[in-house]
Amino acid sequence: MGVWRNSVHVSVVSPLLRDTDQYGLIPGLLSTAGKYVNRSYESALRGRWFSYAFFVPNQECLQQLSRFADEKKIKPIIDKVFHFNELPAAYEKVSCLHGRGKTILTLE
Repeated sequence: MGVWRNSVHVSVVSPLLRDTDQYGLIPGLLSTAGKYVNRSYESALRGRWFSYAFFVPNQECLQQLSRFADEKKIKPIIDKVFHFNELPAAYEKVSCLHGRGKTILTLE
């Protein structure tokens, strides 16, 4: 992402959640704060802005996204589909952070 000017990168993998899971609450918070300060400083040196954002699901927005998908206005990118009894393999795949789309679990 650093090559393109005015680019935006969005990830649903929060460093806060990842770091608190890995290191515990206090060390995880400190680790995330350190990463934020470091990334903000490096971005500022290049004349860019770096920030984290946290979002809460909204029922109306999710329904609108469903309508857009039904109407073919947007197309979700599906990386891989797993049956529910393959949950450990799906979790392992997602934890590697190398997906290029959504990982789906089915019950059928």
